[in-house]
Amino acid sequence: MYTWETLFKDKDTNQAWSILQERIDSAVKNHVPQSRTDHTRPVKKKPLWMSYKALTKVKKKHKAWQRFMSTQDGQDYQQYAKARNQARNEVRKALRDYEKDIAKNIKTDTKKFWSYVKSKLKTKSEIPHLLKEDGTTTQTEQDKANELNRFFSSVFTQEQGHPPPVAPRTYASELSNIQINLDDVTKRLKKLNPNKAPGPDNLHPKILKELHDVLNTPLLLIYRKSLYEGCVPADWRQATVIPIHKKGARSSSSNYRPISLTSIACKVMESVVREHIMEHMSTNNLLSDHQHGFVPGRSRITQLLHVLDNWFMHYDDGTCVDAIYLDFSKAFDSVPHERLLAQLKSYGITNKVHTWLSEFLHNRRQCVRVNGTVSQWSPVISGIPQGSVLGPMLFIIYINSLPEEVGTNIKLFADDSKIWTPVKTTEDCDSLQSDLSNLQQWSNKWQIKFNEKKCKVLRIGKNPPEYSYSMTNSTGQNVPLEETTCEKDLGVWIDQELSFKHHTAIACKKANSILGLIRRTFKHLDSAIMSQLYMTLVRPHLEYGNSVWWPALKGQRNELEKVQHRATKLIPAIKHLPYEERLATLNIPTIAFRHLRGNMINTYKYATAKYNCELLEFNTTSMTRSNGYKLAKRRCAGVKYQNFYTNSIVDTWNALPAKVVSADTVDQFKNRLDKHWRTHPMRTNPTASSTLPPPSRADFII
Repeated sequence: MYTWETLFKDKDTNQAWSILQERIDSAVKNHVPQSRTDHTRPVKKKPLWMSYKALTKVKKKHKAWQRFMSTQDGQDYQQYAKARNQARNEVRKALRDYEKDIAKNIKTDTKKFWSYVKSKLKTKSEIPHLLKEDGTTTQTEQDKANELNRFFSSVFTQEQGHPPPVAPRTYASELSNIQINLDDVTKRLKKLNPNKAPGPDNLHPKILKELHDVLNTPLLLIYRKSLYEGCVPADWRQATVIPIHKKGARSSSSNYRPISLTSIACKVMESVVREHIMEHMSTNNLLSDHQHGFVPGRSRITQLLHVLDNWFMHYDDGTCVDAIYLDFSKAFDSVPHERLLAQLKSYGITNKVHTWLSEFLHNRRQCVRVNGTVSQWSPVISGIPQGSVLGPMLFIIYINSLPEEVGTNIKLFADDSKIWTPVKTTEDCDSLQSDLSNLQQWSNKWQIKFNEKKCKVLRIGKNPPEYSYSMTNSTGQNVPLEETTCEKDLGVWIDQELSFKHHTAIACKKANSILGLIRRTFKHLDSAIMSQLYMTLVRPHLEYGNSVWWPALKGQRNELEKVQHRATKLIPAIKHLPYEERLATLNIPTIAFRHLRGNMINTYKYATAKYNCELLEFNTTSMTRSNGYKLAKRRCAGVKYQNFYTNSIVDTWNALPAKVVSADTVDQFKNRLDKHWRTHPMRTNPTASSTLPPPSRADFII
């Protein structure tokens, strides 16, 4: 009997991968049932919820009706009426069971929900005919695919000359090789999402997951060969691009975002490589402290909390803040490969790992798929595939040196970046303009350009100095930047007065929109179904980042609570009850309580260094009448800064007992907090006080 070691002996990476792929394809062909559809005749699709039993009853009803129509006999009509009633009951049961199943699995399979919604819609979301460069329009699906592929390829960067010199970095050790073991591969195969689409090699993630104990060994051998030889199979460097509409006219190719479907087997290896590179960067403290994107222990929320705490502080003392939001033009697609490899080498990523990454980036190709029709293949000469595992991490390494070019404040989340400074005089504005010019010089040197048309200026505060910021366009002319009164920052709308009125309105509108979609789509909205759908699809719109933007005004808070009020009213069995009783029946707390609870969870993560950044200062020296992580109150002149996260949490956090705060994990902290607050007045009453009576001394004993 052969083993994988003997089978791959004296074979290179490409040959080993071909052998494995052929055997998997053969096994799938022989043992996996294949659906065969006759495309020569139109087939009426049955509803998604139609079960086999319900379909049988419906067919029986039709036969009974045909029999009655041919005989016109009263007894045959009675048989038909009986079959009709049975079919109606079974159809209703099938629909009810299908909707219950959607709600039950909504957290793990949202695709099923949206498929059900789309089945009820009369409109189609297909890509329409596209405008070509010569002014004509596409006529066929093949034309659409080729036109989109042409546009996606047009944004690639043609690298000019050799990479510029890179500033030397200091690190304790290089990352020259990676040891991949069987556990690394098995763990990742078991975690694959079977609902994801396969890449161009058609190797489905469900097969890899179900056969993880069989395929882990051959994949491990191939991964080791690939790293040792510095060779990446051709299948791993191909991508099927799915165009996703962003905004604007659907007839314009520029309004679509390319999402690359790549080999799942390659993604497993990418995950291993990414883990080692991230560990190398973190261990040697090489990542910029200003980067919050795709970095362990950081997120969009941590970045926004840090930025807005600074802005609120200046706003509170009457100082204006000028912030410039920067936008890279096709950031992920325009990264030059040789310059990226030069950056990687400067951070100590060398030898076999560097060679493998070079092979992974070069000689790639892609095609675009539209409604099952595939375009011609085209080479990918720059960029990082959007949809790959390594892509985001490689990008943040590429722009890691960007913050070194500025003297004012800067924060990044992947390619989303902004610079700002408090301004009192035009000299402060000149300093910010100087940093903006330095960033443009950096972008020109590394061939990743800013889109000056999408860069915006947000001037926070009253009576800022008159000043016009500008950037240089592709022709060398200075272009004044557009000033805005409200800007979307990592999903949160920020206005000049830091009131978050616009964001509150947008959040309520989105939540109400999804709520209306649920009401129109689902026929059986009982307590169980509505609770699951609401908590998974609606409430996140009201809660995303609310530690950042929770409004100070009571009227705005009431608008958020009204969405949940409306949701609970949609359940017929309890709609006659008062709001507080409906919440108690569904075991759903108020939006205000969820906000308070979320604030405590964020504070716990800062206190226990789960967040890899500093924002709050804890006094851990004294345990007298304290939970061990006491926060000091800051002096605030205005209500807005008092209501912001860093100040509003102090009393509530300090009142928590040590037995809650001393939890070892986040989940343990949540459980202890929920138990401690099980009778909190805000759970069912949004207007109640956020603080409980002072705790006793016994509460602080661990």
